[in-house]
Amino acid sequence: WGELDSDTLTGDSGNDTLYGGMQNPLAVDASGRDLLLGNSGFDLLYGQEADDSLSGGEDGDTLYGGKDSDFIHGDGGDDLILGDNGNDTLCGDEGSDTILGITGELMLL
Repeated sequence: WGELDSDTLTGDSGNDTLYGGMQNPLAVDASGRDLLLGNSGFDLLYGQEADDSLSGGEDGDTLYGGKDSDFIHGDGGDDLILGDNGNDTLCGDEGSDTILGITGELMLL
């Protein structure tokens, strides 16, 4: 769990849940099937290996899926959502979002 101000959260191998606190959290996933949750502030969520679920907060976030098949939800704010290898599901929600897929099949919601 992150607290106020900027946080660096790292999940090692295995399945992790990382939750950024208030203000400007930074959440980073090392490997495994992980759930990354941003909150208020401008979050950078990076899912690397395995199938991850990323959800930004109410502000503009950068969400990068990494390898494998990911579910990425921008939530509020003007988000940058990047899918990579694998079959990703990308959802912008509120705000003016930029959604980019690299390779694999994409499902845009």
